[in-house]
Amino acid sequence: MRRRDLPLAQTSAVTQVEIAVEKGAKSLLLPVSCRRQLFDLYDDMATKLDIEIYQDGQDALLKALAD
Repeated sequence: MRRRDLPLAQTSAVTQVEIAVEKGAKSLLLPVSCRRQLFDLYDDMATKLDIEIYQDGQDALLKALAD
């Protein structure tokens, strides 16, 4: 898993998704800049939660409030 001395913001998107699934998350908001990293995500992880991609802070807020 991720190294414990790194803040979550400095870990890869795949690691963040793995941690979210481990903690029981059902959905996850990620910035559009992370979308290419998600190709490395295992299929079983990708099917366990709803991944929302946002463009900017306002888009993230609207998507978070929509749920």
